[in-house]
Amino acid sequence: MLEGEIGILAIETTTSLMGVAVVVGEEVVSEGFVDQPKVHSYKLLPMCDRVLREAQLDPHLLSAVAVSIGPGSFTGLRIGCATAQGLAHAWGKRVVPVPTFSVLFEQARRETQGLHPAPSIAAVQGRARAQTVTALYSPEGSELIPPVGRSIEEFALELKSSVAGPVIAVGDAADLLVEHFKSEYTGLPQDTQVTAAGERARLPLPGTVGRLAVGMMRKGLSVDPKAAIPLYYRKHQAEVGAARKRMNERRD
Repeated sequence: MLEGEIGILAIETTTSLMGVAVVVGEEVVSEGFVDQPKVHSYKLLPMCDRVLREAQLDPHLLSAVAVSIGPGSFTGLRIGCATAQGLAHAWGKRVVPVPTFSVLFEQARRETQGLHPAPSIAAVQGRARAQTVTALYSPEGSELIPPVGRSIEEFALELKSSVAGPVIAVGDAADLLVEHFKSEYTGLPQDTQVTAAGERARLPLPGTVGRLAVGMMRKGLSVDPKAAIPLYYRKHQAEVGAARKRMNERRD
């Protein structure tokens, strides 16, 4: 690392694809990931160690630790943020909290660069249909539908009335949105169809988290480790179940 360069250890745990990257400047120096559920708790720290060794970088030379803060899996978010907090505290660094939908938008933007007309980008995280977090962005990045927990069906209906051109879906539930659109809105013109981004762009990658974090660091958008907390947007499944139970009891 040259003097003055920004070096980031970036952590991504919001979906089944867990990953870590070392980014210096605009370059992803080393990156590792595994697409497997329920391994984040015991594979994340060894992966952090591995990518740092591959980058031949002393962690104390890093500028900051970055973490994808959601929306995403409750457990994944907690593990990612706790790990980023712990490492940053141990190394005396700050944390860059990177919104996961910014990561997904950037990957979709890169994949669709040069397409005419440029597609709008639908971010869809969470495969429990009633608890999916969704948002819609213009090709330039303006927020057309803000991120909030809603069902796939609700989002598809709002999406249909919000855009007239093509839409690219990203996120771990992108395929659910595409399937619903194809089955429910069969009469739409070809140029208004919703399609899923390619596999490389569909799930958030740690290298993208790191690149965005470098830009955020330049703008002073880092926080004290204890302030790096998840953006959940939706209720935990236990909360949903408890609310249903209370409603049923009132009906009885």
